Amino acid sequence: MERYQSATGQLMNKSKCRVFFGNFTDQRKTKVLEVLDMLQGLCPEKYLGVPLIQGRVTREVASVVLNKIKLKLNSWKGRQLSFQGL
Repeated sequence: MERYQSATGQLMNKSKCRVFFGNFTDQRKTKVLEVLDMLQGLCPEKYLGVPLIQGRVTREVASVVLNKIKLKLNSWKGRQLSFQGL
C-alpha cells in the first residue's frame, strides 16, 4: 500500500477503508487486518453508492443502480435544453 501511495501520490484514509475476504481462515484474516491496519468489511456494504454483494448481481440490486443512472441522465438532458424558443 505504501508503494502504491508513493507511486500515485494518492493517500489512503484508513478510517474509510475496509478489507473484504473470501474463503480465508480466521488466522489469515487476523494477520491481513493487522498488517494493513484496517477493519474488516461485511456485505452488504456500499461503495460509491453501489451495494457490494457476494455472489451474482440480482435484478433488485441492478435496478437500484440503473434507476440512479437514469435519474442523472434525465437531469443532464434537462440542463441541455434551450428555453429561448419558447
